[in-house]
Amino acid sequence: MGQDNVIDLHEVMGQRGVKVYALGDLEGVLDKPFLDLLDSIFQPSGEYFEPPVSFDGLTKLLRANAHHESAIACKQATVVRGYHPGPTQVLSRRGMKALVHDFLVTGNCFAQKITDRAGRVLELRHLHARTMRRHRNPDTYLQIVGGQRIVFRPGEVIHGLAYAPESSVYGLPEYLGAINSILLNESGTLFRRRYYANGAHMGFLLFVKGDQVEDDDLKKLADKVEGSKGVGNFKSMLAYLPGDEADMKLIPVGDFAKDDFEKIKTISRDDIISAHRVPPQILAVLTDNKVPVTGDLDKIVKLYSQNVVEPIQLDIADALNEHLDRDQQIAFDPYELATQGGVPES
Repeated sequence: MGQDNVIDLHEVMGQRGVKVYALGDLEGVLDKPFLDLLDSIFQPSGEYFEPPVSFDGLTKLLRANAHHESAIACKQATVVRGYHPGPTQVLSRRGMKALVHDFLVTGNCFAQKITDRAGRVLELRHLHARTMRRHRNPDTYLQIVGGQRIVFRPGEVIHGLAYAPESSVYGLPEYLGAINSILLNESGTLFRRRYYANGAHMGFLLFVKGDQVEDDDLKKLADKVEGSKGVGNFKSMLAYLPGDEADMKLIPVGDFAKDDFEKIKTISRDDIISAHRVPPQILAVLTDNKVPVTGDLDKIVKLYSQNVVEPIQLDIADALNEHLDRDQQIAFDPYELATQGGVPES
């Protein structure tokens, strides 16, 4: 412990010999801005249009919260489960999974048409939505990879999008209203991690009084307190006040039990699940009895299929089938609860 850790208070308090030892440096917890992922202005930029919400930001947001990522993965699995590529199989199951994932994360999905000389589609190749942009020329798209721009021919790219009133060029995902909850949930977790890591909680004031305490003894006591296991992670203080009567007190600072971590996590979790409209029974979420986890699963699955899964399947199928011949068109089986005999074939 260096000399900077010793504060002489005799000039402040008018008592000679008063010393305060500060043990451990104060560390701030992570301060993450909530809306730094959003672009509020939609306008053409150079040769292409920028999306109203950053695709990079939405992609990073996917890893910010376990419930958000889990809901996306669950919806992707249920949407793709009944996928039929059609007789010619122009789009593989892997390609459909990627398209659905992009659609759920960004509200957009892109596929490149590989055609023969007659213009008939031979294959549909997934293009990463995060890198795709709408060109200023009609029906033209470009891809930005490693700073390089790849411009596709007019009509070469199929663009599926979820309707958004903010833009006539790009779609938007349906969970945007829960972005604050997603980031709040993440911030709550990071705050608690920093709580343990930097010890910004539950420090103490060790108060020592008496004329019989020498400076060397105080120094040894301060070193002992600072070197104790775990204490170096806390903001603690050793204070000495001379006087006739010897005394020693340990005074806790802060109350760890009064933080709102559990409440923040629970409320933000419920917001995220509501935004994605995935029943907790399907998402395998424990809901502390506030949301029922039992009941008629057949009815729950039927509602989920009709209100969530099938609309997504129709949006994607319509976007792709518009560019395919009748014998190439894709389809989806309805999402159903697995029977005792096994999972329906897909």
